[in-house]
Amino acid sequence: MTFVDGDDFLESDHLYRMQELFTRNVQMVVTAYFEDFRRKAVAVKLPSGYTSDDIIPDKTLRSLLISGELKGFLWNKMFRSELFAECKLHNTFNFMEDVREIANILARNEICASFQMVPTYHYRQRSGSSVNKISSTTEYVALQETMLELIKLCENRDQLRLLSRQYQRLLMFELSKENKDSYFKHLSSIQQQINIIYCLASDSRLHGRNILEDASKIYKLKR
Repeated sequence: MTFVDGDDFLESDHLYRMQELFTRNVQMVVTAYFEDFRRKAVAVKLPSGYTSDDIIPDKTLRSLLISGELKGFLWNKMFRSELFAECKLHNTFNFMEDVREIANILARNEICASFQMVPTYHYRQRSGSSVNKISSTTEYVALQETMLELIKLCENRDQLRLLSRQYQRLLMFELSKENKDSYFKHLSSIQQQINIIYCLASDSRLHGRNILEDASKIYKLKR
């Protein structure tokens, strides 16, 4: 099973290259891709240090997703269909829903993956895409919900710190889309997000199985 955004396009061997790697008994294949903006295609590589011959174990996949080295797009991945058999697509918010879905899959399954290192997917952004619009209240809520899904994957304090850095980068991106009026409108939500980042980076109460529960108690966040 794989996904394609309606305004993107594929190289002719995209599906073949990904399907071929499933002969190694992996559950997911991730492909390199092109960012195809303004009529210029730039190749985006997968995390360094791996080749198409490697089988990436579950714990490494989790760490790469937590750190942000492995991007949480659905469209540059192919999955064994059984991973979606009991899956509810996280479509409450039309922002970062791909990341929430992949985090949910990793939380429920122990899987391994292969990386297809030749870019075969062309990712394009519409002018009306959320990444080109002023940040909305729902985007801040979706960002928060996404981080809570990723917290479930964290097994130690080092991973929490890595997640806090990814969270900070994503929040800074949202802030870069603000104007003066929208910034003050979202100020309370922004402050809450900063508090969570600080907590992930330094608060010893966030650890082990109680990470999500503690975060919810501290910040009264809905899981």
